[in-house]
Amino acid sequence: MARVEELVSERAAEEARVREIGIQRAGLSEEWIIMRLKHVIDLSIRGVPVYNSLGEPNGRFKPNLNAAITGLKTAAMITGLLIPKLEVGAPGAFAKMTDEELNNAFIEQCRALGISSGVAREIDQ
Repeated sequence: MARVEELVSERAAEEARVREIGIQRAGLSEEWIIMRLKHVIDLSIRGVPVYNSLGEPNGRFKPNLNAAITGLKTAAMITGLLIPKLEVGAPGAFAKMTDEELNNAFIEQCRALGISSGVAREIDQ
């Protein structure tokens, strides 16, 4: 289990480093991303104009609800409303654990992410 913790920590640190370099090179800011995301969501919901056979707008709009839903999910993840769930270990491994084993596994995962055991126990309750 210690090796798993080490790999999780290394991967998280590497991803953070790469992300920071990319952000600096692109000149991106949280505000820029959120404003563009909101604009894309609004456009997707409103839709694009529909044209007649002469190429003139007919006053109707066709929304792109798949793009709107994807944008809303992304916005929810950015704000922390949605959390990606990753399964660690074999599929269904947690279902076979006792409550005590599951609690211990949870605390170990928290430690690997840098969360103290005390805070992990508070979260678990």
